[in-house]
Amino acid sequence: MRIDRTLAAVVIITSVGWSDAALDYVNHFRQQAGLPAFTSQSNLYQAAQAHSHYMKLNNVAGHTEESSKDGYTGDHPWDRVIATGYYSTAMSENVAAGKSTVEHAIDSLFSAIYHRFGFLNPANDEIGIGAEGIFYTFDMGNTKKNDLCQNGTYSSGSYVYNVCKDADKKIALDDWNAAEDDLKAQSGELVLWPPPAGSDVLPAFYSESPDPLPDDAVSGYPVSVQFNDHYYSTAPTISSFTVAEAKSGSELPIITQMDKDNDPNDEFSAYQYALFPQNRLEWGTTYTVSLSYDDGSGQQDLSWCFATRSLASQAERFYRIENNSDLSVSVISRKTYAVYVVPADSNDVLGGCSSVGYTSGNEPDISYVDGNTFLITLQGENNDYAELTFNNGQKIKFVIDNNDTAEPPAAKTCPDTGNTDSDGDGLIDLIDVDDDNDGVVDTKDAFPLDPSESVDTDHDGIGNNADTDDDNDGILDTVEMQYGLNPFNSSDAHADADGDGFDNAMEISVGTDIHDAASHPKWTLVVTGDDLMIPVPVK
Repeated sequence: MRIDRTLAAVVIITSVGWSDAALDYVNHFRQQAGLPAFTSQSNLYQAAQAHSHYMKLNNVAGHTEESSKDGYTGDHPWDRVIATGYYSTAMSENVAAGKSTVEHAIDSLFSAIYHRFGFLNPANDEIGIGAEGIFYTFDMGNTKKNDLCQNGTYSSGSYVYNVCKDADKKIALDDWNAAEDDLKAQSGELVLWPPPAGSDVLPAFYSESPDPLPDDAVSGYPVSVQFNDHYYSTAPTISSFTVAEAKSGSELPIITQMDKDNDPNDEFSAYQYALFPQNRLEWGTTYTVSLSYDDGSGQQDLSWCFATRSLASQAERFYRIENNSDLSVSVISRKTYAVYVVPADSNDVLGGCSSVGYTSGNEPDISYVDGNTFLITLQGENNDYAELTFNNGQKIKFVIDNNDTAEPPAAKTCPDTGNTDSDGDGLIDLIDVDDDNDGVVDTKDAFPLDPSESVDTDHDGIGNNADTDDDNDGILDTVEMQYGLNPFNSSDAHADADGDGFDNAMEISVGTDIHDAASHPKWTLVVTGDDLMIPVPVK
């Protein structure tokens, strides 16, 4: 579940801690998307932990709390953060439940499109993470907005209010907008997910609240694009957006290309787009994304690759089962098998085991990877078996044998092509806002891949290292240095170094000495094609 609001109230809560490992995991994803890392914020952590505690006590998952229930700390997320001493109500919250680890919770939230946009919001830079049992809370905010609500002053002009702990406090509109824009300037023009050259991507999306696909129980992992509005005055429009299996080049059918106009829950902004593949992606497989969009200056084309998660770290062998609701397969004793049952349609999910039959004394070890994939290990003699029946009617009998027909779990990564990281900062050039890490963003850098030179003195789009006239005064840099002039100062072209009445540029053009008053141009009359006589300087 995800929520973004800007209201406030006051309650009292207790202090709790946070997980550095969880913060590192979220920031790993942020970095892959070209966004600045979150910093930990104690008030947000306190509020997040308190809400996870409330959800566990009452066995509920959501953003609201009821004052009559144990562990109550505030009706809404903004109430709870304000109660801890946080000053800004302009915050957002993600919650998850039912996952065994906080990393699994983060994985599931990144597969959920609305929650993903919450984590990848370039306007937030601090976070608090709460975890208790299988309940997780992530509260996110903006450091500068929080400081404005605490220390900001207002004198005149446009302002915002009802955004702070003191709902009547006025914040200058320019300051409030700058708090977001300064952060957005630290991110790339596009926030892409799965990220270019990304790996370990989950293959499926199941559901979230609110649900972007209310008629589908399972689909492929959504691919999303968010245009950073710091760089675009109006939202670009997408003309083509596709995903294909990399090896075959086969384009995947989609359920929908979602944007602000067709988002059923009105959560998308005009700058956000997502593509939902109709079918689950495969485990351990590479895919390519192709995107064409018009940013106001013409069509831009972009493509990148990502790889889905391999099950090799969880299982030794892999079965992919399709179009067979009742079958028997061989397994080797004590080996762990990953079994993926391909959904028959977008509402076909295994569910739990409605029955498990097995040879006496040989109960199988079973755990779920997702709604259509599970792990199973049997131990026993040849012909011992385990027979599973799932809620969707799928039946599979596993019989111990010396051999099997399974395969090792596939593991793929994207090729290097198109995944260049020129400055070695961990962000490939496709999403790095500063490819040569010289402190000048690519859009303003005449040489975005040359860290040794980023200055363009005359702003003509040619960096000084390649510009023959750095100050654009009409005199070549080599000539200026020959005469002792400054190649970075255009005013000396019109100065008169020897006081003879002729500026330096004119003397240089005809070859007289700019430092000798006796050496100066002479005027002569030249007849033009219209029999008009005009004076021109000569040596």
